[in-house]
Amino acid sequence: MYNKEPWLAVNLSRIFPGLGQIYSGKKQKGYLLIFLTIAISIVSFWFILSPDGDILVGIGCLIGNLIFSFWNLFDAYASAKSNNSQEFEELRKQNKDPWLAMFLSQLFLGVGNFYIGKWLFGILQG
Repeated sequence: MYNKEPWLAVNLSRIFPGLGQIYSGKKQKGYLLIFLTIAISIVSFWFILSPDGDILVGIGCLIGNLIFSFWNLFDAYASAKSNNSQEFEELRKQNKDPWLAMFLSQLFLGVGNFYIGKWLFGILQG
């Protein structure tokens, strides 16, 4: 059993859906998510850009892809955490998680610095 950092999986899946699952050892699921993301994106853009397409269907597909990508972040976290030992999880929670800080900073500049206690950097970035 290999322990994996859940917030690293989330950051990888934020780069591209499925990467966090591959990192977590769930390769088939990860490759399927990558394929689905690419397929939905291609279909969306075809509907939007093609003269034969329907722009409302394309926009609906894009919205579906956004929801899918958001769900993917939760799944990446759960996929990484599912095989972790209890000891690793306890050790991981003893300190502030730098991968969580990175994720928070991607959402809102400076929030990751607030999380790890670097208030001045957080204020300067925010």
